[in-house]
Amino acid sequence: MLGGQLAWYAETDRHARTVCEYRWPSVPNLGDIRTVDWTRVEPVDVITAGFPCQDISNAGITGAHSRVAGRNGVAVTLFAVGLGVAFRSAGSKQAGLGGVPVRDHEVEMQDRSMVKIRRFDIADAPAVAGLIERCLREVNSRDYPMEVIERMCDHFTEQRIKELAIQRQMFVAETNGIAGTVSRDGNKVYTMFVHPWAAGRGVGRLLMRHIEALAVIDGYDHMETGASITGHGFYHRLGYIDVRSTETEFGFNYILRRDLP
Repeated sequence: MLGGQLAWYAETDRHARTVCEYRWPSVPNLGDIRTVDWTRVEPVDVITAGFPCQDISNAGITGAHSRVAGRNGVAVTLFAVGLGVAFRSAGSKQAGLGGVPVRDHEVEMQDRSMVKIRRFDIADAPAVAGLIERCLREVNSRDYPMEVIERMCDHFTEQRIKELAIQRQMFVAETNGIAGTVSRDGNKVYTMFVHPWAAGRGVGRLLMRHIEALAVIDGYDHMETGASITGHGFYHRLGYIDVRSTETEFGFNYILRRDLP
């Protein structure tokens, strides 16, 4: 209805958590809103909140609201939505929780509400391997010799993708097919690729912000990533800074870091 995508929620009741985890398996749960450091939470466009209303509804007094409030202290569930489009007004910022400013969105993000970020499934392996090969041959080949491209294509096979998904948290961006993928191990970023047809639509940014939010929930204060010559500028636009550069079996590579909010 809002044309947005759920960014995170805050729920402590175990029954409600079960429902949320089933409906949104890849969306982080912030838990008790009284203990959240809101300066470290991903800014969003819309925040909604609700509480159990049984004892104040026309259905009659059941005492459910009082029991929940007494057990959890605060009987509120927060849902945060990142909208597909947010138009920028000159010199203005929207305020989020705790006075944290809501980020300005770029025009290129206007169709991102159609993108779903979810955990990788074993059945995704052929599509992900094909996506990576297309990206390497059609995009990275501008910056690397063909022998390096062939070496990388030989590395990212379907079987290798399945193995990596066991070792790390792997996610895919889905919109009319798989449009991108990224992996996370703690605060380290791996295997970030966007299909050539989805380039410039904000898919990569969505994937990165998703795993960054998960890293914040896990207590990390920064993210680290390797970047090819091809992807170097992308990470700079996301606020990552160069730490060092190195030569690898897959050619020249940058190491970058970004402090998490």
